[in-house]
Amino acid sequence: MRDSLRGLATGDAFGAQFFVPDNRETLRARRLPVGPWSWTDDTEMASSVVDVLTRCSGVDQDVLARSFAERHDFDSPEIRRARRERRGCRRR
Repeated sequence: MRDSLRGLATGDAFGAQFFVPDNRETLRARRLPVGPWSWTDDTEMASSVVDVLTRCSGVDQDVLARSFAERHDFDSPEIRRARRERRGCRRR
């Protein structure tokens, strides 16, 4: 299961690079952006699911909800800013 999470985190971190405006030219040139790459809350939520499944031998909704809340909004400031810009939102 840990290998699956590593693969998910790697893909998530790579995909997140497409939301960083400074990476656009590098990605258009089919080059990898300079690291380190940060994963997003998608990886944090998947990690919560694996953690709860491991600890509780199944899904305990209350434990899972608490874990989601603890890991919420793990995205880097750059990712959050890029997502707001894509939605047409500006931080005030």
